[in-house]
Amino acid sequence: MAKRKQPETIEEAVEMMKRYVGRIASKWARNHRTDYDDLYSEGMMGVCVAWGKFDPTKGTHFTTYAYLWASAYIRIAAKKNWNDYNNTVSGDVIHNKIETIGDAESSVNFISVKNELSKLSMIDQQIFIMRTEGYTFDEISKKVGFGSLHKARNRFLEINEMVTS
Repeated sequence: MAKRKQPETIEEAVEMMKRYVGRIASKWARNHRTDYDDLYSEGMMGVCVAWGKFDPTKGTHFTTYAYLWASAYIRIAAKKNWNDYNNTVSGDVIHNKIETIGDAESSVNFISVKNELSKLSMIDQQIFIMRTEGYTFDEISKKVGFGSLHKARNRFLEINEMVTS
């Protein structure tokens, strides 16, 4: 069995791991609504950390070691993004558009949001209000009776688009 070449410089290590990191990043980007380039960058940071911590005397190949570090960095970034996307406590999407105290334009926006809300069904109003009060999509889906948090999230995004546009 031929022995794999160990990288001599960090540039060689990065070049060696490009395809591995790209493969992991594409998998996580596809499943977690995260930008591929962001995940790829995180994975490359993991490769750089692996380069700094790698000890060839331990008997492992650099690619195996770096793959684990890159995978961990990508997984952490994707999960953080997923949690931010699904469980944001504050209603930042709405508040950024309608809440500037003392601004006449924001008062008009707030009134128009209230008018749009009154046109929605009771369930849609409940979803919108619960989300702006800080409920997670999982809590909303259980309270409203949806089968999954994805249905609650998608419905909220539709409502938010209707109300704030």
